[in-house]
Amino acid sequence: MIRKLLSSEIFRGVFTLSAGTLIAQVIPVLVQMYLRRTYDAEVFGAFAVFLTIVGIIIVIASFRYELA
Repeated sequence: MIRKLLSSEIFRGVFTLSAGTLIAQVIPVLVQMYLRRTYDAEVFGAFAVFLTIVGIIIVIASFRYELA
């Protein structure tokens, strides 16, 4: 029963999707840990301000088309 479940197409699809989601969530955490150790608070704050401004510009430029 378990062997049949593990070899099913649906299980492999769910496992692939779950593994991809896990990796996609772990990578930013690891990168952020590296950035916090590499740069001091002033540079990290300037980077955060830059990302905020870019995010606002992207929303304005795209007219939130992805929600349409």
